[in-house]
Amino acid sequence: MNEIYNLDIEENFRELGSSVDGISESEAETRLKEFGLNEIVQKRKFNALKIFISQFTNFLVIILVLAGLFKVYQKDFLEAGTIFAIILINAIIGFRQEFKAEEALKALKQISISNAKVIRKGTITSINVKKIVPGDIVLLEEGDKVPADARLIEEIGLKVNESILTGESTPVLKKTGKLLGELQMSERKNMLFANTIIAGGKGKALIVETGHKTEFGKIAQLIEKYPEEATPLLEQINNLAKQLGLGILVIIMILFVVGFVQGKVEPLELLDVSIALAVAAIPEGLPIIFTVSLALGIKALALQNTITRRMTAAETLGSTTVICSDKTGTLTRNELMVKKLFYNNKLIEISGNGYGFQGNFSCMEKELSEEEKKNHELNLLLKIGALCNNASIGEKKEELVGDPTEIALLVSAAKNEKRKEAYNEEFISEFAFDSDRKMMTSIYRKDGKFFAYSKGSSESILERSDYYLENGKRKKLTPGIKESFLLNNEEHAGEGLRVLGFAFKEVKEKEKYEMNEVESKLIFVGFQAMIDTPRLESKKAIEECRKAGIKVKMITGDHLLTAKAIAKELGLINAEGKAITGRELDEMSDEELEKEIENITVFARVNPSHKVRIIKALQQKKHITAMTGDGVNDAPALKKAEIGIAMGLTGTDVAKEAADIVIMDDNFATIVNAIEEGRKIFQNIKNFVKYLLAANLGEIMIIATATFAGFPLPLTIFQILWINLITDGLPATALTNEKIEENVMLQPHRNPNDSILKGLLPFILLGGIISTAASLGAFFIGFNSNESIEEKIILGRTMAFTTLVFFELFFVFNARGEKSTFYSKSIFSNKWLLLAVIGSMILQLLVIYLPFAQPIFSTTELNAIQWIYVIGLSITALAVPDILRIIEKIIEMTGNNKIKYLKTQKE
Repeated sequence: MNEIYNLDIEENFRELGSSVDGISESEAETRLKEFGLNEIVQKRKFNALKIFISQFTNFLVIILVLAGLFKVYQKDFLEAGTIFAIILINAIIGFRQEFKAEEALKALKQISISNAKVIRKGTITSINVKKIVPGDIVLLEEGDKVPADARLIEEIGLKVNESILTGESTPVLKKTGKLLGELQMSERKNMLFANTIIAGGKGKALIVETGHKTEFGKIAQLIEKYPEEATPLLEQINNLAKQLGLGILVIIMILFVVGFVQGKVEPLELLDVSIALAVAAIPEGLPIIFTVSLALGIKALALQNTITRRMTAAETLGSTTVICSDKTGTLTRNELMVKKLFYNNKLIEISGNGYGFQGNFSCMEKELSEEEKKNHELNLLLKIGALCNNASIGEKKEELVGDPTEIALLVSAAKNEKRKEAYNEEFISEFAFDSDRKMMTSIYRKDGKFFAYSKGSSESILERSDYYLENGKRKKLTPGIKESFLLNNEEHAGEGLRVLGFAFKEVKEKEKYEMNEVESKLIFVGFQAMIDTPRLESKKAIEECRKAGIKVKMITGDHLLTAKAIAKELGLINAEGKAITGRELDEMSDEELEKEIENITVFARVNPSHKVRIIKALQQKKHITAMTGDGVNDAPALKKAEIGIAMGLTGTDVAKEAADIVIMDDNFATIVNAIEEGRKIFQNIKNFVKYLLAANLGEIMIIATATFAGFPLPLTIFQILWINLITDGLPATALTNEKIEENVMLQPHRNPNDSILKGLLPFILLGGIISTAASLGAFFIGFNSNESIEEKIILGRTMAFTTLVFFELFFVFNARGEKSTFYSKSIFSNKWLLLAVIGSMILQLLVIYLPFAQPIFSTTELNAIQWIYVIGLSITALAVPDILRIIEKIIEMTGNNKIKYLKTQKE
């Protein structure tokens, strides 16, 4: 089936029932009813209430709600209020994370054009773009936005900036003729697309699609198709919550049955104990501290030019295994720079960076002398580029105005200390660039003589040249020499360079110049070859990614050769590296793409659906993907990826709303810095997870052991709530400020499928067992005192209560890193943690010694001997890592001895 771009103009008119005079007003009204307004309609409705209610469906939350309701039934409003406060904070956090899920579609709707000029029945009229319909004829000129997808029917030097859709920053020259074959969006030179910008010239076009049927509208549908997905850590936290919840219910049921059978505890008291056990087991501080950790990470990222729109994205950055990066403006500076010159059969290389005026000229790695830089052909080549030019440059980057190609030519001349105004030549006339001639000519007067300076595609310039300049002499341009020049041009183009040819000739003074006469029998001077310069810091950042086990893939709308050249210069791809185009991608099935995705580094000439396919293929391989982008075309993939990264300087509102984070300086190196911060965030989260679970496990085991043994409960529910408040609160929160090892980026990335508890269970179990032994030991020491039974229980509980609090406060120093011990880091390395521990100890002393607190917490004063027992037992927390290492070494030695024994037996 032929597409619109495959048909000639007359066939397009017949297909759409229109003509060069457009359609009538009545026909437009009929079509408006048939096709609808030219706007993007959001199908999925945002329900804030539904999202808020969904926050209460978590299994752990349900258990806490039941515990809170039971406390209300018991009229224990203080404990009930504490539980419900925790639940509410959780709900607010979750709601905030999801509230902006549909913002991308809103941004799409906000991108609009108020009016456009159309022809209806031969009359030019201005109408609201929403009322444009298929069959309308629209008039466009420089600076206009294209209101809908259209087939070009007339043009005068029409250039369109399609970067919002294709990612390619260079304006595209458009033409009216029909095109053959199945073409990618960037190859449809006779088509105009909604919301692209006319960069130069004028045109007349036939509207073919409006609203959601435009290429822009299709992107909106893609964004709607891919809702926000849970981050890996969030999924793990949710899974952990389910596992803890099930475990808690099982333990409570067993505890209740055992207690009931023993008959030593009243059923109502058993229910109270079960509630206490549930509160002890659920790490209610986890979501709060998790949020604090992410908030601190977000603050740190903001100081590094990274704005985080979704809280959990800060941690997910650290899990990233693949970065799919746009080329233009991210890996490169989006600043064309002349890199090579060719004249006098010499190849000259120019150093520098982007639009900076500093740079050296060298030939065969030897810098040109000041005398060599005065060479006639060199200066003539640079002069033609500077004078056949409509751009302007000042001293600052903000003063650069004009087409990027022409700015690059002015900068190359400035590097040889020649500004445009320094040539002192008077402008006379100009023949503007157009897509047929593929060249531009300017006429200047100097010292009474008139010169035509021409630049354009190498083929066009050489075709109109009869001579070439060599060592100051004009020579005949033979077919053989012309062929050698073209081969030289192809060689540079193969390196991804954009090559322009330059020529001149002297002309006679005339009142009016004829273009064909001026642009014939030219004298060819040479080539200037330019490239979008890679960011210097990008190469280093890519190397850091490689060491960190993170793959980088370039996804761009640019030409394949250009993309490969940039990738090679950045060290992203070697000579054998695999690079494919969007067309090749179309020919691959999803299964083939999944098989090859690991080996492909560069994707060129891609469209929005390609980017989503790439992300999906990587996700099938269990990768955590980060996708960068700035245009509307990037929005679906930004939303589909685990981490969408929008550009702050050049990014569209649509891209920013679809993304999880925004890089304010558009720099790839900033992304890598953000990933490093993300890894630090995860390490801190892991630290307080292992601390909280070890602490809570100790509390569970104390209650369960005492109940199974038929002893009085060592802890009351209020004591458990207090323990969780002062140990799971400030100290655990202070862990989020812990400084992480500097070599965090040299460590292999974590497997996103690994549980957050991987490697932590031995630490958690041993910590729980030792804290249980210490606290129960303290309880029995107090219980065996020479007091009444009631006083024995209170003293035993006070000692167990205080021992557990101090144990956990000492224990927190073991949770400051992967292999941390109390001795491995200075206690002053994290001043907030030290202050939190001291503060919590003081609070514990208050509940023991303040008279009004003693009846609430069932405590009594401790004497010096009892304090020696408490401190002695609680300080065993510091030995947990050392004991764990001894156990691991014994297991390792036992395993090695077993292997040796088996080998001996086999021999």
